[in-house]
Amino acid sequence: MCAVLSLTGIVTALLAIGALFGGPGIAGRLIEESLAGAGLQGTATTVRVLTDPPWELLEGHADRVEIHSEQVSADQVQVRSLDLTLLDGELASSDFERLEGRLDGVTLRTADGSTIEIERVDLAGPPEAVEATIRIPAAEVERVALAAMQAQTGVSGGEASLQAPDVIVFSVFLFRVEGRIVVEAGARLERTVVRGPAMIGARSKIIDAYIGPYTAIGEDVEIVNAELEHSIVLSGSSIHDLDGRIEGSLIGRNVSIRKGPSVPKAHRFVVGDTAEISIS
Repeated sequence: MCAVLSLTGIVTALLAIGALFGGPGIAGRLIEESLAGAGLQGTATTVRVLTDPPWELLEGHADRVEIHSEQVSADQVQVRSLDLTLLDGELASSDFERLEGRLDGVTLRTADGSTIEIERVDLAGPPEAVEATIRIPAAEVERVALAAMQAQTGVSGGEASLQAPDVIVFSVFLFRVEGRIVVEAGARLERTVVRGPAMIGARSKIIDAYIGPYTAIGEDVEIVNAELEHSIVLSGSSIHDLDGRIEGSLIGRNVSIRKGPSVPKAHRFVVGDTAEISIS
């Protein structure tokens, strides 16, 4: 898309040349040649230059430039069908007021060599700030999301399900993830449910646990057989074998919270100044 949008200046300059040497017909052919020269390759390419009255083109104005091409390729983007319309152009300033268009069947190759299949892209707005509406099939969203999750966690297999426009549920043999989450490098999740928004820090281990929404887990944290939500756990802390759920809590660095083996049951605290403890 960027390669297509950056051609506006080339199109306007060639329109001016075409106007001097025969009007819209020659201008259109010059634009076709310029698209290929700028790295935009396609088949069945047509360009229509429309101006009313026609002599306005000689004065440096074009009402519409319509570009159609098929099997288009430019840099890392391939497009099955491209339709662009440039509106109300003043050639002296090499500027058009508005761009409208549609790209169908877009394949985008990412930096890591993978591809994303996009059903359709609608373009509208001034060329320097055009808005793009991108439509991606649900199956493609699920495929890309699952690949990203596997890359972050190092876990293979599983499935992803798009259950709302902005909620993806991951189901893997070892854990289940719902909603928006960040899992940093080296984190390990086993037999765990995570409901976002949540963040799991690097090298943390979450085993047989539940991590609820609005929870942030720092680096090198270990949570085993425990439940948390609406809480923050800072780096180096560990939480083990709790009967109840921790919620609405801030747990500092290198803190250890675990269930004691002795009876009778009692609460045991080591608490600093101005702390607040709530027990229910």
